[in-house]
Amino acid sequence: MTKPNNFLQNMMKSFKFKTSKEGPGEEDLEKIAEQEQKQFSFETLLSATKDFHPTNKLGEGGFGPVYKVNISL
Repeated sequence: MTKPNNFLQNMMKSFKFKTSKEGPGEEDLEKIAEQEQKQFSFETLLSATKDFHPTNKLGEGGFGPVYKVNISL
């Protein structure tokens, strides 16, 4: 299995960027990825999923169950 960092690097290699003026460069993509990642406390997740109630379960993924949440940001 590919590590997350290797996955991101491989994805970025598949795009050819000449200069930052013509499109995002590798550093730009890393900054975007950092901004997109959200971290929530366990208490917030409990509240958002109503204590991981079965009615909020959307399915099962490769990393475990997937829940629908209601978080106002």
